[in-house]
Amino acid sequence: MRNVQGFVCVARPIEDLERRLIFGKNQTNGTASYENLQTNDLQPYADLKDAKQGQTGLRQRKDISAVRIARLEMTIGDTAPDIARMMKKKDLIVIKIDEGGHWLYGPMVEGRPSIMPVPGAYLYDTNFTTFSSYEDAENVAREVNRQGRSAVWIATFKLRYQR
Repeated sequence: MRNVQGFVCVARPIEDLERRLIFGKNQTNGTASYENLQTNDLQPYADLKDAKQGQTGLRQRKDISAVRIARLEMTIGDTAPDIARMMKKKDLIVIKIDEGGHWLYGPMVEGRPSIMPVPGAYLYDTNFTTFSSYEDAENVAREVNRQGRSAVWIATFKLRYQR
C-alpha cells in the first residue's frame, strides 16, 4: 500500500468552469512552484506554506479562474493483495499508470464528459466524485486495463478544502 497525504492546489480552468485540476509539488525542477498531480508521480505539497506558493503561482496564470488549497489523503492499492484489501472501502478511484503519468478515474456523472467505452470518467471532470462500491471501481479498473493495456491501481480518495 502506498499512502499519499499532503496539500494540493485545486484549480478551475477558464475553458471549463466545471472541471477541477489538482496540482502538487513540482518534480521536474522547472521554475514553477506547482505541477499537475497526474504528471508529478502523485506528489502533494508536504506543508501548507509550499501549497500557498503553488496557489500564488497558479493564480498568475491567465487560463485559471480560481485556486483553492485542499488536504489530500489517498491510500493506493498498487499490488493485487493491496487492491483486494480495498473491497470494504468507500470513496474509491481508479488510477491508470502509463508513460504520460497517473490518470485518475471516477464514475460517470450525468451532464459531464465520460470516457466511453470505459464506464467511467476522469476524476477532474466529475468534481472528484468517487465510486461508492468496490465492484464499480473494479469494473472500471478492468476495462481501463483491458483497453489501454496499462497497469491500474484502486485507491481511496479524500479531498478536504482548507478555509
